[in-house]
Amino acid sequence: MAAEAPQARDPSHKRVAKNASIYFLAQIVSWSMAILGVSVVPRILGEAAIGRLAIAVAITGTITELTNGGIETFLIQQSGQNRASTERLLNATLGLRLVLFAPATVATLLILAWMHADHGLWVLGVLSIVTQYPNFLMTPMRAALAGWEQASRVSMLDFLCACAFVPALPFLAFGPATLILSNMLIFMIDLLLASTWLRSTISVRPVFEPARWKQVALGGRPFLANAVIMQVYSFSTLLILRYFTHDEATVGVWAQAGRLCGTFLFLPTALGAALLPSMARLADSDPEELHQVQARVLCLLIVLSLPIATMVFVLAEPLCRLLYGTHRFLALPSVLHVTAFTIIPLYVVTTMYQFLVARNKGGTWSFFMVGTVLINAAASIILVPLTLRQWHNGAIGAALALLTAETTGAIFSLWLLKANPLTPETMGRIGKAILATAAMGEIAWITRHRFILAPAALGTAVFILLAWKLHILTTEEEAQLVGMVRRKLRLSPKGAEHAV
Repeated sequence: MAAEAPQARDPSHKRVAKNASIYFLAQIVSWSMAILGVSVVPRILGEAAIGRLAIAVAITGTITELTNGGIETFLIQQSGQNRASTERLLNATLGLRLVLFAPATVATLLILAWMHADHGLWVLGVLSIVTQYPNFLMTPMRAALAGWEQASRVSMLDFLCACAFVPALPFLAFGPATLILSNMLIFMIDLLLASTWLRSTISVRPVFEPARWKQVALGGRPFLANAVIMQVYSFSTLLILRYFTHDEATVGVWAQAGRLCGTFLFLPTALGAALLPSMARLADSDPEELHQVQARVLCLLIVLSLPIATMVFVLAEPLCRLLYGTHRFLALPSVLHVTAFTIIPLYVVTTMYQFLVARNKGGTWSFFMVGTVLINAAASIILVPLTLRQWHNGAIGAALALLTAETTGAIFSLWLLKANPLTPETMGRIGKAILATAAMGEIAWITRHRFILAPAALGTAVFILLAWKLHILTTEEEAQLVGMVRRKLRLSPKGAEHAV
């Protein structure tokens, strides 16, 4: 047991710092590809095609999450706690997934029939569910690698997914179906890579044993609810928009706003991916240390979300002109002005969820998620027709509903974790961050009519300078940041020794 003690305190040592830096750099690269994808693809396909594609993907996403069983998060948690259990759980998951292919396909067809889908939506829906077949098998393998804290390999798989649109570029003139087929190609490559890496350590083969299926299904049950609820969350908004606007172009604008804001979640995504395996161990070995890490991470997330949300708000119009020109997605900047504020609660929820999982509170969170979905749906039903009448843009109503729901969800997550962001120390740092963000926003606003890189670079430089002068980061965090940069630039043989 003594040999396990250093591992139990990994979050305070260099493993989490190393993985966080790998995930962060990989997220930056993937973010660059994602920005290229959300620019080039919609520019060619247009709002209506993007809206139709979003509906098809939402249908298959809901079905696949339902059949996935929430097992990926369970695998990460269990593999992080006990690496020896990976082979048994992974192989059972693969066997269960193969059996679930058929009902997933049938369920997709039934939903398309219930929606009275036209020929184009039928084609996209069928292709989408077929494309998910290799993804069904790849995602549990990725989860096993993540549980083993194989950050470089997991990042490679994620980067390939971010590049999934690239093979489709020469063929986009044939419609959005080419994008789905391109995704299938990338999923198959990811599947091959993940299975090759795992087979160097364990045996990877599907196991068809109902007893093992029951174990993984029960283990993934708390996470299943959350995953399905998130898909219903997204799908219900699309249906409400389509019902009130009768316009797939508006659905396309909303979907594109979500994708753009989603690309700015690379920070909590990287941090959460690095933290979860170690947090799962720490929850058993040192709950007090876990609580301290949670408090530091929460403060850091709020501080980092403020400048990103402000920059998206200020530069929404020039960003849309750069990405889509002056003839497409004209309603998008107004939607981004609202969704920019959603980034702040999303930063909190995305990472705090990892702490809930580590503390085995994922099931309790599901009840709060249901409430969040209901709030979003009710607000959408009220706000979509209202904003449609007032500004002829129902997507603004969907954005306001999302902001309301996510803010409520962030408050719920903090209450569940007994995390208090209103301590004097935290409020002092957040107050300094607000001052630095205000100065950044002012500079970006004054220079917003220049090429977008100018206000973005100037605003970022002002924020970084003021953040350093005001000591928004703690001395320890500043040392970690400098150490990480030096290590990546090979200026120092030693990296940061402590995680966030």
